[in-house]
Amino acid sequence: MNIVVYAGSHCLFSRKLIHDLQDRNIPVDIKLVDKDEKACEEMYRLTKKAWTPTVKITLPDQSEKIIVGYNSEKKKQYEDILGTML
Repeated sequence: MNIVVYAGSHCLFSRKLIHDLQDRNIPVDIKLVDKDEKACEEMYRLTKKAWTPTVKITLPDQSEKIIVGYNSEKKKQYEDILGTML
């Protein structure tokens, strides 16, 4: 499984998500969209939105799940996909 977090440097939701993932030893590739134009373009291609955090999870079967945002509803989606509590 591969997890890419498109995050904003000053986005509190991005920070919280990254902290929660790292706290559970879940490897994550962090791309700061406000510092990396290519990352920002990648994020926009995925969602047609400029919203952080945007997360691309590539599953073992190579299918992808895209989740935009991090709140209690989204947290449940992450937990269902990752199979762990955040």
